[in-house]
Amino acid sequence: MLLFKKKPEKIIVKFTRQSLNMGDDCLAPHLEEIEVSVTDRISDLLLKAKDYLPSMRNYEWEAKCSKGILGRLKSGESAEYELILETEDIKVKKHHKRAQNCIL
Repeated sequence: MLLFKKKPEKIIVKFTRQSLNMGDDCLAPHLEEIEVSVTDRISDLLLKAKDYLPSMRNYEWEAKCSKGILGRLKSGESAEYELILETEDIKVKKHHKRAQNCIL
């Protein structure tokens, strides 16, 4: 007998960001797609965004949606981003039903 476990659903999230300078404009558009599980939380999603962002010291990125700010990724002298959550840490699937058009 074969048993199959149902895989959790996935959601494709598209990140985009503004250019930082003229040299960065050459790489535009700054669009990235990542796949997240519907069981992932908002904090998981924003932590995955860290790999997408350029490494910069003393910089802050806001993740915004139609329902407001989700959180911020803030770097210090080390250029390592720290997550500052500005919303309830709900599952991505639940948030996806509430709001769309999120930008970083």
